[in-house]
Amino acid sequence: MAGRIRITEQGEVIASKYANPDIGARNLEALVAATLEASLTSHPGSESGESVFAELSGHAYRAYRELVETPGFMQYFPEATPINAIAKLNIGS
Repeated sequence: MAGRIRITEQGEVIASKYANPDIGARNLEALVAATLEASLTSHPGSESGESVFAELSGHAYRAYRELVETPGFMQYFPEATPINAIAKLNIGS
């Protein structure tokens, strides 16, 4: 069943994982990533998932460029995020 996943979670787990839209999106992203990885890498002798990942990478890159090239984004970003404070933190890579 490549590309399919079945998940069973208790109600309290659903509330904690999906009640907040940001956390819910992160959990769904993790599920999609795990499904793709399992579907594309766990079948010996099957085609490599490299071309699929290259296509996904292209989509992600175009979406990112569209966002950062949106008029006004570069002015909006430092006003809407703590990036200036983060830049001043003395942390390693």
